[in-house]
Amino acid sequence: METKEIVFESVENLTYPMLLVKKSDEKFISLYANVAMRALQAKTNESQLEEPLLGVIQEYDNQENKNSYAIYDVEIFNGLFTLYFTQSSRGIAILFMQTPASDILNSLTFKELSKSCGAILVVLDENGNILDINSCFLDLVNLKKEDVLHQSFFQTFIPGDMEQLGKYFQSILSETSYHKHFMTPLKGKDGELYKINWQVSKVVKQNQVYIIAIGSDVSKLFKENRKLKQQLDSIQVGFEYFPFSVGYMNADGFFTKMNARFMKMFGIPDSNHQISFDSIGLLKKNIGFEYLQENIKFVKEMHYKIDYVKGDKKVKLKIDIRMLNGKSDASNFYIVVIQKK
Repeated sequence: METKEIVFESVENLTYPMLLVKKSDEKFISLYANVAMRALQAKTNESQLEEPLLGVIQEYDNQENKNSYAIYDVEIFNGLFTLYFTQSSRGIAILFMQTPASDILNSLTFKELSKSCGAILVVLDENGNILDINSCFLDLVNLKKEDVLHQSFFQTFIPGDMEQLGKYFQSILSETSYHKHFMTPLKGKDGELYKINWQVSKVVKQNQVYIIAIGSDVSKLFKENRKLKQQLDSIQVGFEYFPFSVGYMNADGFFTKMNARFMKMFGIPDSNHQISFDSIGLLKKNIGFEYLQENIKFVKEMHYKIDYVKGDKKVKLKIDIRMLNGKSDASNFYIVVIQKK
């Protein structure tokens, strides 16, 4: 048997699916598929060069260095694959290596870069049950991993209105893609409540929905700023002479009082000018009163950082919003403090 026949037989019977494609008239056509590739195609009833595979091949073709290239976590042929590309004179050779189902969740887990906890991580299924957590979360709640897995995250760790929390969770599931940031209390060890700043994402792998929540404990920041908050609560600092931009807002989202710094920042002509939170474009775009109103009732305080360009200057704003409860929701009162960083 000649060498080229041996090589062909080795490739033909390779365990991993392999595909050879060629670009012709700005289109990619299939030149060859080995036995494993043909079996994969037959098993899934998918054409070899349908989306999203075509998009991945195009991504490789756009690379300057085509010597060797790998694209990870490609959802195709009803599975999750890593694709290895090699350019030759005959075309583009693609080797498909499937990620076993048992390893898919592992690929979502949070990699801790040090022994100290930089962030806590929770992975939920579509029912809100805990699939995975990292050691930082376990340290915060003082529990073992086996005692936490498969528990309802909201009922076990998040104090609040379960019906309302359920609605929020369903809204996350209904979105095609979801990346949001919000804050909640978290029940920790010995009943202590922590304030957690969450970054929440929705991920779909092999038709399975995962909710990934990465959080940081900001309780210490709240404690460090307690003195300033006490001053704001009691209005002990002269309103007009306060060093930051300050506005008082009613339950309908309209500012009832603003200091000179606040009016100057947003170009408001006078203190009698009727202006709402959402009529200030920067606040509506980056926060939105409806979103603020729904989330602040859980933690009473929200904090935001906004970067934008004004003219030729880059501006950074730190926005602190505190809600003071009245006897009814209609009498709630908000203090909005904005400072340039």
